[in-house]
Amino acid sequence: NLDNMLAYIEVNITKTEAGTSDKLLTTKVPPPIIFPRQGIYHPALPNLIINDLSAYKNLRPVKDQQAKIAVLLQRALIETEQTQLIDATIAQLEEKGAYVVPFFFELSPVSGDYSRLLQLPITEKNSTEKNSAGESFSMRTDVDLIINFRNIHWANKRKVEFEKFNVPVMHAMTYYSGDKETWENDKQGVSANMMSFTLVLPETAGVIEPTIVAAMDPKTGIVQIIDYQLEFLLDRALAHANLVKKVNSEKKLTLMFWGDKDMGASFLNVPDSLRAISQRLNQDGYTLEA
Repeated sequence: NLDNMLAYIEVNITKTEAGTSDKLLTTKVPPPIIFPRQGIYHPALPNLIINDLSAYKNLRPVKDQQAKIAVLLQRALIETEQTQLIDATIAQLEEKGAYVVPFFFELSPVSGDYSRLLQLPITEKNSTEKNSAGESFSMRTDVDLIINFRNIHWANKRKVEFEKFNVPVMHAMTYYSGDKETWENDKQGVSANMMSFTLVLPETAGVIEPTIVAAMDPKTGIVQIIDYQLEFLLDRALAHANLVKKVNSEKKLTLMFWGDKDMGASFLNVPDSLRAISQRLNQDGYTLEA
Protein backbone atom coordinates (compact mmCIF):
# COMPACT_ATOMS: atom_id res chain seq x y z
CA ASN A 1 0.00 0.00 0.00
CA LEU A 2 2.87 2.39 0.74
CA ASP A 3 4.44 1.64 -2.65
CA ASN A 4 1.10 2.22 -4.36
CA MET A 5 0.58 5.51 -2.51
CA LEU A 6 4.01 6.79 -3.59
CA ALA A 7 3.30 5.71 -7.17
CA TYR A 8 -0.03 7.55 -7.07
CA ILE A 9 1.65 10.72 -5.78
CA GLU A 10 4.30 10.49 -8.49
CA VAL A 11 1.83 9.99 -11.33
CA ASN A 12 -1.03 12.21 -10.24
CA ILE A 13 0.62 15.00 -8.27
CA THR A 14 4.37 15.37 -8.66
CA LYS A 15 4.60 14.89 -12.43
CA THR A 16 1.41 16.82 -13.10
CA GLU A 17 2.75 19.84 -11.23
CA ALA A 18 6.01 19.52 -13.18
CA GLY A 19 4.07 19.89 -16.41
CA THR A 20 4.46 16.31 -17.64
CA SER A 21 2.41 15.15 -20.58
CA ASP A 22 -1.15 14.01 -20.09
CA LYS A 23 -0.06 10.54 -21.14
CA LEU A 24 1.35 9.92 -17.67
CA LEU A 25 -2.03 10.61 -16.13
CA THR A 26 -3.37 7.43 -17.76
CA THR A 27 -0.69 5.32 -16.04
CA LYS A 28 -2.42 2.71 -13.94
CA VAL A 29 -1.57 2.69 -10.26
CA PRO A 30 -2.65 -0.50 -8.45
CA PRO A 31 -5.59 0.11 -6.11
CA PRO A 32 -4.91 -0.05 -2.37
CA ILE A 33 -5.46 -3.27 -0.47
CA ILE A 34 -8.34 -2.69 1.93
CA PHE A 35 -7.77 -4.84 5.00
CA PRO A 36 -11.04 -6.18 6.45
CA ARG A 37 -11.75 -6.12 10.17
CA GLN A 38 -11.60 -9.90 10.25
CA GLY A 39 -10.31 -12.51 7.88
CA ILE A 40 -7.95 -15.41 7.18
CA TYR A 41 -4.34 -14.69 6.30
CA HIS A 42 -1.77 -16.81 4.48
CA PRO A 43 1.43 -15.62 2.76
CA ALA A 44 0.60 -17.85 -0.24
CA LEU A 45 -2.82 -16.27 -0.87
CA PRO A 46 -2.98 -13.94 -3.92
CA ASN A 47 -4.05 -10.95 -1.79
CA LEU A 48 -2.80 -12.34 1.53
CA ILE A 49 -6.32 -12.28 3.04
CA ILE A 50 -9.57 -14.10 2.34
CA ASN A 51 -12.97 -13.58 3.93
CA ASP A 52 -14.02 -16.93 5.40
CA LEU A 53 -13.08 -20.55 6.00
CA SER A 54 -15.19 -21.95 3.18
CA ALA A 55 -13.44 -19.80 0.55
CA TYR A 56 -10.06 -20.54 2.15
CA LYS A 57 -10.61 -24.30 1.96
CA ASN A 58 -11.61 -24.00 -1.71
CA LEU A 59 -8.22 -22.45 -2.45
CA ARG A 60 -6.28 -24.62 -0.02
CA PRO A 61 -8.02 -28.00 0.31
CA VAL A 62 -7.51 -30.03 3.47
CA LYS A 63 -6.30 -33.65 3.36
CA ASP A 64 -7.99 -36.56 5.11
CA GLN A 65 -6.98 -37.03 8.75
CA GLN A 66 -4.91 -33.83 8.64
CA ALA A 67 -4.58 -32.01 11.97
CA LYS A 68 -6.14 -28.55 11.60
CA ILE A 69 -4.48 -25.77 13.61
CA ALA A 70 -5.82 -22.21 13.74
CA VAL A 71 -3.38 -19.37 14.46
CA LEU A 72 -4.81 -16.18 15.97
CA LEU A 73 -2.77 -13.09 15.05
CA GLN A 74 -3.05 -9.32 15.03
CA ARG A 75 -4.07 -7.68 11.76
CA ALA A 76 -1.50 -4.93 12.38
CA LEU A 77 1.27 -7.45 11.73
CA ILE A 78 0.05 -7.82 8.15
CA GLU A 79 -0.35 -4.07 7.65
CA THR A 80 3.18 -3.36 8.89
CA GLU A 81 4.75 -6.38 7.16
CA GLN A 82 5.90 -7.87 10.46
CA THR A 83 4.56 -11.38 10.01
CA GLN A 84 7.93 -13.15 10.31
CA LEU A 85 6.95 -15.05 13.48
CA ILE A 86 3.52 -15.97 12.12
CA ASP A 87 4.96 -17.02 8.75
CA ALA A 88 7.57 -19.18 10.48
CA THR A 89 4.82 -20.79 12.56
CA ILE A 90 2.73 -21.50 9.46
CA ALA A 91 5.72 -22.97 7.60
CA GLN A 92 6.76 -25.22 10.49
CA LEU A 93 3.23 -26.49 11.11
CA GLU A 94 2.79 -27.27 7.43
CA GLU A 95 6.15 -29.05 7.35
CA LYS A 96 4.89 -31.18 10.24
CA GLY A 97 1.83 -32.10 8.17
CA ALA A 98 -0.78 -29.78 9.68
CA TYR A 99 -3.43 -27.74 7.91
CA VAL A 100 -3.08 -24.15 9.14
CA VAL A 101 -5.81 -21.50 9.37
CA PRO A 102 -4.23 -18.16 10.41
CA PHE A 103 -7.01 -15.70 11.29
CA PHE A 104 -7.58 -12.29 12.85
CA PHE A 105 -10.49 -10.18 14.08
CA GLU A 106 -10.97 -6.69 15.40
CA LEU A 107 -9.79 -6.33 18.99
CA SER A 108 -12.70 -4.56 20.64
CA PRO A 109 -15.23 -5.10 23.44
CA VAL A 110 -17.90 -4.99 20.73
CA SER A 111 -16.05 -6.99 18.05
CA GLY A 112 -18.37 -8.78 15.67
CA ASP A 113 -18.96 -12.51 15.31
CA TYR A 114 -16.00 -14.15 13.59
CA SER A 115 -17.32 -17.73 13.67
CA ARG A 116 -17.16 -17.96 9.86
CA LEU A 117 -13.37 -17.94 10.11
CA LEU A 118 -13.32 -21.19 12.10
CA GLN A 119 -16.71 -22.81 11.60
CA LEU A 120 -18.74 -24.27 8.74
CA PRO A 121 -22.48 -24.93 8.47
CA ILE A 122 -23.52 -28.36 9.69
CA THR A 123 -24.59 -30.75 6.95
CA GLU A 124 -27.23 -33.48 7.30
CA LYS A 125 -24.49 -36.01 8.00
CA ASN A 126 -23.45 -34.30 11.22
CA SER A 127 -26.66 -32.43 12.04
CA THR A 128 -26.82 -34.04 15.49
CA GLU A 129 -23.49 -32.51 16.56
CA LYS A 130 -23.56 -30.85 19.98
CA ASN A 131 -21.23 -28.72 22.03
CA SER A 132 -19.65 -29.60 25.40
CA ALA A 133 -22.80 -28.52 27.22
CA GLY A 134 -24.91 -30.92 25.15
CA GLU A 135 -26.63 -28.13 23.22
CA SER A 136 -27.31 -28.47 19.49
CA PHE A 137 -25.95 -25.78 17.20
CA SER A 138 -26.02 -25.03 13.47
CA MET A 139 -22.29 -24.49 12.92
CA ARG A 140 -19.42 -26.87 13.60
CA THR A 141 -15.86 -25.87 14.41
CA ASP A 142 -13.57 -27.07 11.63
CA VAL A 143 -10.22 -26.74 13.45
CA ASP A 144 -8.79 -28.98 16.16
CA LEU A 145 -6.93 -26.33 18.16
CA ILE A 146 -6.13 -22.60 18.28
CA ILE A 147 -2.70 -21.09 18.96
CA ASN A 148 -3.12 -17.52 20.16
CA PHE A 149 -0.36 -14.99 19.39
CA ARG A 150 -2.24 -11.97 20.76
CA ASN A 151 -2.57 -10.38 24.14
CA ILE A 152 -5.96 -11.23 25.59
CA HIS A 153 -8.22 -8.27 26.36
CA TRP A 154 -11.87 -8.45 27.46
CA ALA A 155 -11.20 -11.95 28.72
CA ASN A 156 -14.81 -12.74 29.60
CA LYS A 157 -15.89 -12.09 26.01
CA ARG A 158 -13.02 -14.21 24.65
CA LYS A 159 -14.00 -16.98 27.09
CA VAL A 160 -17.52 -17.15 25.66
CA GLU A 161 -16.14 -17.22 22.11
CA PHE A 162 -13.57 -19.91 22.86
CA GLU A 163 -16.16 -22.06 24.65
CA LYS A 164 -18.34 -21.91 21.55
CA PHE A 165 -15.49 -23.23 19.40
CA ASN A 166 -14.96 -26.03 21.96
CA VAL A 167 -11.28 -26.66 21.12
CA PRO A 168 -8.11 -26.06 23.19
CA VAL A 169 -6.56 -22.58 22.92
CA MET A 170 -2.79 -22.39 23.54
CA HIS A 171 -0.87 -19.19 24.18
CA ALA A 172 2.29 -18.24 22.23
CA MET A 173 3.99 -15.30 23.92
CA THR A 174 6.65 -12.74 23.01
CA TYR A 175 9.19 -11.50 25.57
CA TYR A 176 9.33 -7.68 25.38
CA SER A 177 12.10 -6.94 27.90
CA GLY A 178 15.05 -7.79 25.67
CA ASP A 179 16.40 -10.07 22.97
CA LYS A 180 16.66 -13.86 22.95
CA GLU A 181 19.84 -13.91 25.03
CA THR A 182 18.30 -11.59 27.61
CA TRP A 183 15.31 -13.90 27.96
CA GLU A 184 17.54 -16.98 28.29
CA ASN A 185 19.36 -15.29 31.18
CA ASP A 186 16.22 -13.91 32.81
CA LYS A 187 15.47 -15.79 36.04
CA GLN A 188 11.82 -14.80 35.87
CA GLY A 189 11.08 -15.28 32.17
CA VAL A 190 7.86 -13.23 32.22
CA SER A 191 7.84 -9.63 33.45
CA ALA A 192 5.91 -9.19 36.71
CA ASN A 193 4.51 -5.93 35.35
CA MET A 194 2.97 -7.77 32.38
CA MET A 195 1.58 -10.81 34.18
CA SER A 196 -1.98 -9.53 34.25
CA PHE A 197 -1.93 -9.33 30.43
CA THR A 198 0.27 -12.33 29.69
CA LEU A 199 -0.96 -14.83 32.29
CA VAL A 200 -4.01 -13.74 34.29
CA LEU A 201 -6.34 -12.56 31.52
CA PRO A 202 -5.50 -15.47 29.17
CA GLU A 203 -6.15 -17.95 31.99
CA THR A 204 -9.47 -16.23 32.70
CA ALA A 205 -10.39 -16.74 29.04
CA GLY A 206 -9.47 -20.44 29.26
CA VAL A 207 -6.20 -20.18 27.33
CA ILE A 208 -3.64 -22.83 28.31
CA GLU A 209 0.10 -23.53 28.10
CA PRO A 210 1.59 -19.99 27.99
CA THR A 211 4.96 -20.36 26.25
CA ILE A 212 7.53 -17.73 25.23
CA VAL A 213 8.37 -18.34 21.55
CA ALA A 214 10.01 -15.02 20.58
CA ALA A 215 11.79 -12.01 22.05
CA MET A 216 11.68 -8.36 20.97
CA ASP A 217 14.64 -6.07 21.50
CA PRO A 218 13.07 -2.81 22.81
CA LYS A 219 15.93 -0.79 21.32
CA THR A 220 15.59 -2.04 17.76
CA GLY A 221 12.03 -3.41 17.71
CA ILE A 222 13.35 -6.55 16.00
CA VAL A 223 11.60 -9.80 16.92
CA GLN A 224 13.84 -12.84 17.32
CA ILE A 225 12.22 -16.26 17.09
CA ILE A 226 13.31 -18.62 19.86
CA ASP A 227 13.34 -21.65 17.60
CA TYR A 228 13.48 -24.42 20.20
CA GLN A 229 10.63 -22.83 22.17
CA LEU A 230 8.46 -22.45 19.09
CA GLU A 231 9.07 -26.04 18.04
CA PHE A 232 8.22 -27.22 21.56
CA LEU A 233 4.89 -25.38 21.48
CA LEU A 234 4.01 -26.57 17.97
CA ASP A 235 4.77 -30.20 18.82
CA ARG A 236 2.52 -29.94 21.85
CA ALA A 237 -0.20 -28.30 19.75
CA LEU A 238 -0.09 -31.17 17.25
CA ALA A 239 -0.18 -33.70 20.08
CA HIS A 240 -3.30 -31.98 21.49
CA ALA A 241 -4.92 -31.89 18.04
CA ASN A 242 -4.20 -35.55 17.37
CA LEU A 243 -5.89 -36.56 20.62
CA VAL A 244 -9.22 -35.74 18.95
CA LYS A 245 -8.61 -38.55 16.46
CA LYS A 246 -7.86 -41.16 19.15
CA VAL A 247 -10.45 -43.27 20.93
CA ASN A 248 -10.38 -42.86 24.70
CA SER A 249 -8.97 -46.34 25.29
CA GLU A 250 -5.79 -45.30 23.45
CA LYS A 251 -5.23 -42.13 25.47
CA LYS A 252 -2.77 -41.93 28.37
CA LEU A 253 -3.40 -39.81 31.46
CA THR A 254 -1.09 -38.53 34.19
CA LEU A 255 -2.41 -37.47 37.59
CA MET A 256 -0.56 -35.11 39.94
CA PHE A 257 -1.58 -34.56 43.55
CA TRP A 258 -0.07 -33.03 46.70
CA GLY A 259 1.62 -35.22 49.28
CA ASP A 260 3.08 -38.71 49.32
CA LYS A 261 1.59 -40.72 52.20
CA ASP A 262 -1.19 -38.29 53.06
CA MET A 263 -2.88 -36.96 49.94
CA GLY A 264 -4.35 -33.53 50.57
CA ALA A 265 -5.63 -30.49 48.75
CA SER A 266 -7.07 -27.76 50.99
CA PHE A 267 -8.95 -30.37 53.04
CA LEU A 268 -10.62 -31.94 50.01
CA ASN A 269 -11.22 -35.67 50.03
CA VAL A 270 -8.65 -36.61 47.40
CA PRO A 271 -8.96 -40.45 47.57
CA ASP A 272 -12.73 -40.40 47.11
CA SER A 273 -12.40 -37.79 44.37
CA LEU A 274 -9.89 -39.99 42.54
CA ARG A 275 -12.23 -42.95 42.89
CA ALA A 276 -15.16 -41.00 41.42
CA ILE A 277 -13.05 -39.55 38.59
CA SER A 278 -11.61 -42.99 37.74
CA GLN A 279 -15.06 -44.58 37.62
CA ARG A 280 -16.33 -41.87 35.27
CA LEU A 281 -13.26 -42.18 33.03
CA ASN A 282 -13.80 -45.93 32.77
CA GLN A 283 -17.43 -45.31 31.81
CA ASP A 284 -16.18 -43.03 29.03
CA GLY A 285 -13.90 -45.71 27.59
CA TYR A 286 -10.60 -45.06 29.35
CA THR A 287 -8.87 -48.16 30.71
CA LEU A 288 -7.92 -47.45 34.32
CA GLU A 289 -7.23 -50.05 36.99
CA ALA A 290 -9.22 -48.37 39.71
